[in-house]
Amino acid sequence: MYAIEAFSLSKRFGTLQALSDVSYTVSEGETFGFLGPNGAGKTTTIRILTGISPPTGGTARVFGRDIVKETIAARSRMGIVHETSNSYTDLTAWQNLMFTPGSTMSPGKNGKERRWNSWKPSGSPIGGKIRRTAFRKG
Repeated sequence: MYAIEAFSLSKRFGTLQALSDVSYTVSEGETFGFLGPNGAGKTTTIRILTGISPPTGGTARVFGRDIVKETIAARSRMGIVHETSNSYTDLTAWQNLMFTPGSTMSPGKNGKERRWNSWKPSGSPIGGKIRRTAFRKG
């Protein structure tokens, strides 16, 4: 089974073709780096694979789960490490808060409380202030 399968992924924003016919596979257990120059479509591809933005063409699967038809099941199999503590501008602050820790935690009776507590700054007050500022902007 592949960890990631992308087949002819495409994404348009109006007249802008942001992603065109991207296909690749990543085997389970394989270390994979996604590199390229600014504007190459890296972020757009990741947003598609995480179910944040649907593709305008093509399909993708994460551990066999279709990222459009089985978004929640696909997300439950992935872990995401952000380069910076940014937020997605098309999500509300609460959706951002639920998405990042939620993508690495199993659901449970107190899922929202656990996610809220995991977001509270600990250790570095500077990092906490930056994170709170980022969420307040949403």
